[in-house]
Amino acid sequence: MKYQLLAIDIDGTLIGPDQQVPQDVREAISAAGQA
Repeated sequence: MKYQLLAIDIDGTLIGPDQQVPQDVREAISAAGQA
């Protein structure tokens, strides 16, 4: 069975002031999911 990583930003630490998730954060989450 294959699993996928789900990231939930409950406290708002993953988003920037423009309410978007920065590219480097998306890449880090993706890398963690592939590890």
